[in-house]
Amino acid sequence: FSIDWSKFFTSFQTYKYWVAAITFAFFCANFIINSLKLKILLSACKVEQRLPGLIALHWSSNFLSNFLPTTFGGDVYKFYVLQKENQGKGEEILLSMVVSRLIGFVAMIVLNLVLASVIIFTGRSLIVIGSALWWLEIGLLAGLVLLAVMWWQQSFFSNLFARIFPEKKIFDRLLSILNKLKSLPAAALLKVFALSLLYGGISCFAFSLHYWAAGIQPEYISLFYVASLVFLSGVLPVTLNGLGLNEFIQVVMLQELMISSEVAVFVAFIKRVLALMYSLPGSIFLLFNNFANMRK
Repeated sequence: FSIDWSKFFTSFQTYKYWVAAITFAFFCANFIINSLKLKILLSACKVEQRLPGLIALHWSSNFLSNFLPTTFGGDVYKFYVLQKENQGKGEEILLSMVVSRLIGFVAMIVLNLVLASVIIFTGRSLIVIGSALWWLEIGLLAGLVLLAVMWWQQSFFSNLFARIFPEKKIFDRLLSILNKLKSLPAAALLKVFALSLLYGGISCFAFSLHYWAAGIQPEYISLFYVASLVFLSGVLPVTLNGLGLNEFIQVVMLQELMISSEVAVFVAFIKRVLALMYSLPGSIFLLFNNFANMRK
């Protein structure tokens, strides 16, 4: 694709910047949701933490994620702080964080598959049967099915992987996580899953709102679908907080929705700058350790 930079810079004059206040509110809402998810899982593991402190800690880790691989690079710092404050609870804290991320990832895949189904069955042009996106969705669906089967048939898969890959420990670790996850209360897991779906819905709506602010009348279902792919791509450890990859996906896919490259690049740029600005309070918590008093 090619960029007409004059049109790109013109977008700065027409963008509705007051929308940034709304998306910041969504950003804060998702911070609360993520912190509440972690609190629920920590409580299920007999580790009690106050919600305000978890929000401050999450904000700090989000700021650090701007400079670390994947969109959850800051989790290392979060784990360090939590286990330091809860000596002897490292395994429970790690389990809570892994389960929170795993359920969030699964919820985003479910949301992605639902949106893809709507797009396909309503005849929208974004996903054509037999195309690369079609096979991507088939792969995501197969992955969910495999994960569910492994959940219910752990002993079978454990023996199977031990025979096929006797020297490989990665499958044992995955099955171990699934086994520990099954030990958590079902009510807690359902609450976390529901909150994860809410998080995904808010994120997708905020994504589309930026395009509306840029003067595009969005086709929401398709934009939500693109947003879900952008968020899923953030788990890949080949970028700093998804930098570059997220923007590339937006520009390429939105051309199918007749959104110009100039607008897509502009919105991707604005979103990246705003996300960095939104995370800046985390640097204050990080530098001055104000969250420490909130957590006592």
